[in-house]
Amino acid sequence: MSDEYQSSPDETQPPVLPMGSVVEAFSVDAEGVASILPDPRNARVPRGGYLWLHLNLDEAEELVTQGLGLSEQVARALLAAETRPRTSFLGKGILINLRGVNLNDGANPEDMLSLRCWLEPGRLITIRKRRSIAVNHLRDAYREGEGHERPAQLLVEIIRKLMDLIDPVVDGLADSLDGLEARALTEGQNDALRDEISSMRHDAAIYLRYLGPMKDAIAKLNGRDHALISQDENDSLQEEADRAERVVEELGITIDRARVIVDQMAAARSEKMNNNMMVLSVVSAIFLPLGFLTGLLGINVGGLPGTENPLAFTYVVAVCTFIGVVAGIFFKARDWF
Repeated sequence: MSDEYQSSPDETQPPVLPMGSVVEAFSVDAEGVASILPDPRNARVPRGGYLWLHLNLDEAEELVTQGLGLSEQVARALLAAETRPRTSFLGKGILINLRGVNLNDGANPEDMLSLRCWLEPGRLITIRKRRSIAVNHLRDAYREGEGHERPAQLLVEIIRKLMDLIDPVVDGLADSLDGLEARALTEGQNDALRDEISSMRHDAAIYLRYLGPMKDAIAKLNGRDHALISQDENDSLQEEADRAERVVEELGITIDRARVIVDQMAAARSEKMNNNMMVLSVVSAIFLPLGFLTGLLGINVGGLPGTENPLAFTYVVAVCTFIGVVAGIFFKARDWF
């Protein structure tokens, strides 16, 4: 790769690049000492070192398509409006799309941010749409002059920082679900608790949607020998792939547990309703013959027995009581309530 950015081999002057598209740029020498590039337009790759360009997606189209000497395929992939975590080996370079939790102020962590990365000899290009705390931590270190000796090391560190932020969020979901499960056991079925569990299950599903492919992308990056990635970096990538695998498994378990808890709450509610219906049915069954008897004696026609007997009402009450007790004993013996 040329030491100087060129949009085409015929141009003798460096292209005029839109500076607003560059969030920050660094030049790193062979010893890993980083320095800020105030104007990356004339930047040269240090001997044995590399350049790191961190760009803003909303303003980077002209720069990426015309100013960095990238192929059309790479430029199109870096500027895609919607991305899915993946790793692609294109020529001498590596394209990897990553995802991270959005921990910016006022943002929801499940509203995951994307980071597009292009690694090639002597240069790492990262493109963001939203601010990434993981990348900002590395930018702070690079401003202090503390860089990595190789661009692949920086890429591995970006992946590690993203996973460092993802881990506690996913573990927090599992811990919160433990608390909700305990509440479900003590409080029983209630709509508010069910909504909380459903919301957590929804968040976990969103994380899984992106972190599953990200796990595969990291594993693919680690699973292929490439001149840009050393054995030490491959070993580090293997650790991150294992972490991503654990995170994905934890999310799957969390979703399954949430589903089981909701199902148990629904089953408990259904059982309670069934029990209530059983009691109502038994009560109705007991009073059915009593209602028939009292209705029969209450018809307004002549010839009813006991109309002239002052004890007739007592006899009717005794007969109704007897019928009710017998019906209750019968239902209880049949274990109907």
